[in-house]
Amino acid sequence: MVETRTAGEALPPGCDSDLEAKVRRLFLVISMVVFSAPGMSAQAGAGREAGSVAGAWGLTLESPHGAIQFTLQLKQEGSKLSGTAEHEGQLHPLTGSVQKNQIGFSFQPRGDATLAFKGTVDGDKMSGAAEPSGARRQHGGERFVLSWRATRRT
Repeated sequence: MVETRTAGEALPPGCDSDLEAKVRRLFLVISMVVFSAPGMSAQAGAGREAGSVAGAWGLTLESPHGAIQFTLQLKQEGSKLSGTAEHEGQLHPLTGSVQKNQIGFSFQPRGDATLAFKGTVDGDKMSGAAEPSGARRQHGGERFVLSWRATRRT
């Protein structure tokens, strides 16, 4: 948009020349673009709510026998989690909850053995500790905890 001024028309307040007026307008446009960018990046992830953990995750559980890989499919309704944990083609129902950046969920990978996960969500990453049910009995009453980490899949 090109603005023309007639002879005798006043410059915008604080401007001493046409060039200064154009520079101020350009600065205003650039400022609007820069300060609206955070809103645009939130729209880029419009497929999920801000703070939501819903979706597919690749989870690695560190065990004494090596890393165990799971694929999580999480659904979130408010603070309630549901979904599945897949390992070697087997689907295991999962339930849990999330409060702000704290997450907890559990599933049964075998028979009546339950893995209870607790951790922290940081954007597209999560990590924490998992405790297998019955592990204290098998380890002389001491707490047996495994570390885990997960990354959101796109």
